Amino acid sequence: MTELTGVSCDGCGACCEEQGMPPGYLFPALIDFLPEALRKEIEFHQEEERRTGATRFERGLPCIWYDLETKRCRHYDYRPDICREIPVGGRSCLFGGSEGCTICKDTPAGSLYGEVEASPSGPAE
Repeated sequence: MTELTGVSCDGCGACCEEQGMPPGYLFPALIDFLPEALRKEIEFHQEEERRTGATRFERGLPCIWYDLETKRCRHYDYRPDICREIPVGGRSCLFGGSEGCTICKDTPAGSLYGEVEASPSGPAE
């Protein structure tokens, strides 16, 4: 797996634009450690998804914690483990978002993007 060092996700957000909800926080037991306000925010959006019959992802909406202006997580300290573990420059990073990570594409690891894009099964970790 390729991982870029010295490169950050600042100014990207490709993976957050495709999530809809913080990944991994689907079950009440997994959000118990969050402050009450964040739990209520997740629960509100889960109820909205039940009401509309479509997930935020299906409606093309970004993660509820993603700030579109700053392209950063509004609750970075509470982000799910998967958000912490995706390697910058890894295949998931290059595959994420409608056009993938533009920061990573402009680096030597960006040559992987064409391979990911051509793969019918998506990214391989």
